[in-house]
Amino acid sequence: MDSGGSMNRLILSATLLLLGSSVQAATYYVAKTGSNTNTCAQAASQASPKLTISAGVGCLSAGDTLIVKSGAYSESIGSVPGGISEAQPTQVMAEPLLSVTLTVGSGGDGFRFSGSSARYVLIKGFILEGQFSASNGISLYEGANYIEIHTCEIRNFMNQGI
Repeated sequence: MDSGGSMNRLILSATLLLLGSSVQAATYYVAKTGSNTNTCAQAASQASPKLTISAGVGCLSAGDTLIVKSGAYSESIGSVPGGISEAQPTQVMAEPLLSVTLTVGSGGDGFRFSGSSARYVLIKGFILEGQFSASNGISLYEGANYIEIHTCEIRNFMNQGI
């Protein structure tokens, strides 16, 4: 085998590893003053946030952060993209802590995690309020793993908090 070709592959592999590790995680914003017509690029600025948590979650990739500003939001959150590792989770955070109430209606779950891609996620600082027979505050199904819940208050759900 040609040692020059092996050396070129080694250099290319090392370059790709360096490029892959230099990718910066993005931060997106949600606020009651926002608009879901804002693009994800716009929602990366506090000046032009998304209106709903679900729309903000739609902007996330592995390792990104979504900061939700104060207010009451009525919705169920589907799948949050998994993070990169325990050290680089995807984060959904209330700012400031416990100033965001997520009200969940009939049959819904506050946050739902399902499948092997649902891993390395941090949920922090929410009040999850069940109404009208809401199912669960946070649901973990079918392979969800490494989901961290910090400083959340979960109340009034028909089945379970978590």
